Amino acid sequence: MGILSELFFDRKHSHYIGIFLSTEARPYISVLWGILFRTFEWNLEYLNSIGVSITSTQLQNIQKTVYNKLSKWVFSDPYGISSDMLYICENPQRIYPFTKNDLIVEYNFVFAVWLMNAIHSGKSSMAVGDIKGYGGDLANSLLGEGLLLTDYKFRNILQNLLNIYKTDEATYPERIPLYNKLLDRVTSYAVIREYDFTAPFKSASHRHLWDKPALKGYNIIGNLIMFHGIDPIDFRILDDNVFSSQYPLGLDKFTRHEVFGVSLSHLFESFSIPITKTRKGQILTTMGRNVGIYRTTPVSLQRLAVSLFSELMKFEKFDSSGQLIDLDYTDILRIYGPQNSWIYERWGDGSRFGNWYDDPDFLVVLNTFNHLRNEIRNKPIDKYLEDNWNTVYNEFWMNYMAKGEADFGLYYLIHKLEGLDASKVFPGILSVDYNIFLKNLIKNLGFPVF
Repeated sequence: MGILSELFFDRKHSHYIGIFLSTEARPYISVLWGILFRTFEWNLEYLNSIGVSITSTQLQNIQKTVYNKLSKWVFSDPYGISSDMLYICENPQRIYPFTKNDLIVEYNFVFAVWLMNAIHSGKSSMAVGDIKGYGGDLANSLLGEGLLLTDYKFRNILQNLLNIYKTDEATYPERIPLYNKLLDRVTSYAVIREYDFTAPFKSASHRHLWDKPALKGYNIIGNLIMFHGIDPIDFRILDDNVFSSQYPLGLDKFTRHEVFGVSLSHLFESFSIPITKTRKGQILTTMGRNVGIYRTTPVSLQRLAVSLFSELMKFEKFDSSGQLIDLDYTDILRIYGPQNSWIYERWGDGSRFGNWYDDPDFLVVLNTFNHLRNEIRNKPIDKYLEDNWNTVYNEFWMNYMAKGEADFGLYYLIHKLEGLDASKVFPGILSVDYNIFLKNLIKNLGFPVF
């Protein structure tokens, strides 16, 4: 046992081996990874000093075997399936096909981040919660809860790793070959999970403008015209009351989710620049769904869901006499196709009602969906809001849009649409008729509007 303690825990932490002889104690994952930390410290000179004679190739194979066996053991969850004993989330919450074993990508990433931080700090027992650039337990978030990082969080972690690399490059050059391998694993993870290396951080201007009431109202109204307050992924409709400044208890708060990345210009492109017909703004969802769905869905699939929902919103169906008629579930199947059933099959509970499209809750939202499509076709925007989104009408339209108010960002968009030089526009000289402006903008994008 002495040589095992020496090999896997060093003298300082040799007592850890007792944990593995207990049937009750569950070692922290950082203790397990401390074993791997030690294996990466092994070299032929050290092994010879304790009576182990092997070749360099054999050493590399042993290190790889220890890593694979320990990883397999962690994924087997040997301490049971109670939530407080799991290393790996048993059923990761994804809306697309995804299993526990798919989290091996996250496992390899978190270990690489931890190991680079641990080597830099010289602490083989460093807690995962001490990883710089995250501000929490990275292993629990990605492995225990099955979440995805935001681009912002990923880039914070990556920047910290690059700082470690730069600091150690001159002082500890022997660490650099391993650091290169670990950074390769980190960047591979970013590619697989679609993190954006190049997107800018939220600027001070972005954060300042984000909560300006006029801009918030502009973003909200744009989404209510196009998507009618319906979440493109789970087909749930927002309650009008969530937009009230006197926020009612018991309702999940709404949020604007930037599916297409963080950009100052995107704040004003709730619809898009019609010349490109590429939507770059936000979608409306709730705080709960934003964490539960969007934090666990790759960006490419989020954008696919938004694109397909846009096509559904634009689709028109007529009867034999040429009259416009409501859409039903067959139109959803036609537009989405069987390859995207992972989206629409969660819109209703097929296990309870036989088919997802027979779920009464789905049918209620579908009826509202058709009603609002008809409303926006037959009423000016202000009347559509007054009759269907009264809180938004009173708090945003009447306070800002009805007065023709805009800030510089909206001037920029308006003048870009009109082919004018936005830099010559001075805030305060332009009055906007939003009924006309929004109608023309939405029509240009192909969405139905009065």
